[in-house]
Amino acid sequence: MDTTMPRVAARGAVVVLFWIAAALLVIAAHRTVEPASAAAGVTLKIVAIVGVAFAYVRLVARTATLEQALGVGVAWLALDIVAEVVTASMVGHSWFELIGSPAKPALRDLMLVTWIVAPAIFARSQS
Repeated sequence: MDTTMPRVAARGAVVVLFWIAAALLVIAAHRTVEPASAAAGVTLKIVAIVGVAFAYVRLVARTATLEQALGVGVAWLALDIVAEVVTASMVGHSWFELIGSPAKPALRDLMLVTWIVAPAIFARSQS
């Protein structure tokens, strides 16, 4: 019996669950800390993403290579973009809580890179 598809589906589900955890922490930081201080809010968002990435790699993907971890980071960014587009269409106005506002391009770029690179920070450099 081929068990490849169930394994792929399970890995995908775990990637999504860890992304949900990171996204909820980022949204919480956006709503609670960022109104008082943009710098503190972005810092807390980055800490949340990196913390969840650390948990993902240490608990689930101990043998992940750099390439695999970057793939997870790209998947997380894709989920961010989809979530923001869907949310914006549902609420009827722009919604940038996960990747940041285009009005602050440097902070937005930092968030985009963080989503992609965070899992790779803790991955093995080679297979």
